[in-house]
Amino acid sequence: MYGYVLPDKPNMYIKDYYEFKAYYCGICKSIGSNCGQLMRFSTSYDYVFLNAFAHNLMEVEVQFDTENCILHPFRRSQMIRRDDITKQVVEMSNILLYYKVQDDIIDGGHKFRKLARSVLKRSYRRACEKYPSLEALVREEYTKLREYEVSNENSVDKVSDTFGRIMVGLGSEFRTLSEDETTLLYQLGKWVYLIDALDDLDDDYKNSNFNVFLNAFDDYNGDLVAYKTRHEEELKAIFNAIINSMRIAYDKIDVKISEGILTNTIYMGIPARTREIFRGEQCKGTKKEKIRF
Repeated sequence: MYGYVLPDKPNMYIKDYYEFKAYYCGICKSIGSNCGQLMRFSTSYDYVFLNAFAHNLMEVEVQFDTENCILHPFRRSQMIRRDDITKQVVEMSNILLYYKVQDDIIDGGHKFRKLARSVLKRSYRRACEKYPSLEALVREEYTKLREYEVSNENSVDKVSDTFGRIMVGLGSEFRTLSEDETTLLYQLGKWVYLIDALDDLDDDYKNSNFNVFLNAFDDYNGDLVAYKTRHEEELKAIFNAIINSMRIAYDKIDVKISEGILTNTIYMGIPARTREIFRGEQCKGTKKEKIRF
């Protein structure tokens, strides 16, 4: 995915911070085992959240090991044990990563993307055999997204719906989701797509790439600050609605596993990341209340 879904680290308890690091290192190690060492560059914060959320869905406590890290060969690091849930998250991530790389290549991505696609192809094919329904869903939504790009769709809801459906599909591979779990993942997927679009707005304008915000508010002239100021009210309304929907859904979910990481991410990390990208500054988190940024 994109790496935007992360907790607000300055406002984490120490125990939660180290658990978060252990999740990240465990996923990185699993990617190396599953896809080859070269693909460990694709380790994403988003997968930490998905892995923690999946463990909560399945009510499975994570176990910890101490192992050597490829970046720190002489220092052993604590990381989560690579159980079946973590392996599943990594395997499914190969499908998302493959389509993301493929999409980047279509958009004119550089040679490194083609190398990544070549390296990833074998793991992608294995994942397709194991999760055919997920692959079909991701292929369908990326096809729909490409159609929106060709037609210059200007509906923020229609375009971001594609990633909302993909995120729900990921969660559904573990078990049948409740209404609130579905809502949380759907809104999270929409947020990931839209925050990436907001982050890439200036680059997409310069490279003539599709960006739903450039179509929805079509008066961008190269001045990013002025553009965000003109459309501050509309942009805040979009992101506040999504964040509050996530918060309301999350409040109704019984969280037993990795609660510190999940709660910090929903209440603090996502709003802080939104503010950071919107204003270009690092934020320290929000109170556990109706979210505003």
